[in-house]
Amino acid sequence: MRRIRFGWFTAAVAVGALLGIVLLVESGLTYRYVTNHLLRDHLNWEAGQHLSSLENRVRALHVESRQQLQALIEEICRERKDGIAWLRIADANGAVIAQSSEVPIPTISRPEVETLRRGLTHRHSVARPTVNGEVLVSTMPLRLRLTEHRTEGIASAEQDQSVFAIAEIALPTSGSNDLFRVLRNNLAISTGAALALLLSMAAAVARLPGYLRGRELEDQLDLARTVQQRLQPTPDQVLREPGFDFAAKCIPAFEVGGDYYDVFSTRLGEHTIALGDIAGKGLPASLLMAHLHGSVRSIAAVDERSDLAAGAAHLNELLCTVTSGERFASLFWGHYSSTKRELRYVNAGHLPPVIVRQSRPGVFESHRLQIGGPVLGLLPRASYVEDEVAVKGGDVLVMYSDGLAEAANRSDMEFGELRLIETVEANWLRPVEEIQKAIIEAVSAFVGRCELQDDLTVLVVRF
Repeated sequence: MRRIRFGWFTAAVAVGALLGIVLLVESGLTYRYVTNHLLRDHLNWEAGQHLSSLENRVRALHVESRQQLQALIEEICRERKDGIAWLRIADANGAVIAQSSEVPIPTISRPEVETLRRGLTHRHSVARPTVNGEVLVSTMPLRLRLTEHRTEGIASAEQDQSVFAIAEIALPTSGSNDLFRVLRNNLAISTGAALALLLSMAAAVARLPGYLRGRELEDQLDLARTVQQRLQPTPDQVLREPGFDFAAKCIPAFEVGGDYYDVFSTRLGEHTIALGDIAGKGLPASLLMAHLHGSVRSIAAVDERSDLAAGAAHLNELLCTVTSGERFASLFWGHYSSTKRELRYVNAGHLPPVIVRQSRPGVFESHRLQIGGPVLGLLPRASYVEDEVAVKGGDVLVMYSDGLAEAANRSDMEFGELRLIETVEANWLRPVEEIQKAIIEAVSAFVGRCELQDDLTVLVVRF
């Protein structure tokens, strides 16, 4: 299942690595072809143009001596100092006639001279490293007749031999006139991109186990969120009576939250109402919330006397044994009897729920339910007190977590209890579902684009 689900990731890494290798090989082959063929052909062509220009200038200037030829060579090298590394002229025997300064090689290779004299090739070129960088040295025949070579009575064959000369010209493979600089830069960028892609794929492979583990944790969080939502009852899951109706909404700050609410019917025919808030957020708080949910239901199922104070003390002892002090919970826990029309409750350190009552049309009263004791799981052997309040027809009970009361806007102002009560009074005549939605909408409008910093839960009950 794991391989099937994350096979696309492995395939993507493999394709990326393959593309990186192909791009790297292609860049290397292209660079090699440019260096060994295109660049050499271009430099050989430039060398031929330079020597052709030299022959034309020799004829135009009537160069007849070695001194004049030396001066012309030096002038040409000065004019094209960025394009010519050195220039040298030798006779048919390889003896140097004239050359530019700083020629690193003392003589022209004798085999090269013989090859050119016999006409076996018209050009000989080789790449050589120098202190100023790599150069391409081209050796070619040159027709040159100086005055000191002209001797009366020389046979025609010997005169032809005196015309034959060897020209050696060295051109740098890179420089300000390098026509292939842009291409080389692009190849360097392609090579760098290929290496970066391969390194990225290697990093992806190295991080693959952690990535897969993270995805598994995300799946588990999705499942935990689904389970947590199913723990929160809906009105359809609770025995409906004409004198009892409720609506609730829980919005976790993260994937799962630590807020908890529950509504269920007991064997004595009462309705149990509970809303708790675990200290902290996220997965640790949700685990403790599930523990609290099951404990409340278990105590309500086995306690025939329905003693809320004793039940709260028992919950406190349970949480003290499973937490180490950094985790605790606040809880409002109540039983509503429709026959007695009373609500018995215990408030274990929770924000006091509010009963909003209309004394006469347009005039409302608010009663805070705050009798109980400290939070659960913090103080072993803590004691709790149960209280009861009479309920009138039409009364609305609003229970909420601190994520609602402390929801802040950009000015760091909190929503607070007063705005909550005003929202309930403004929507008094509406059904509880619409009152609950109006409260959530009021909080959302108040905070604007600010994110919730804590889990938000609201439970509205109409008697």
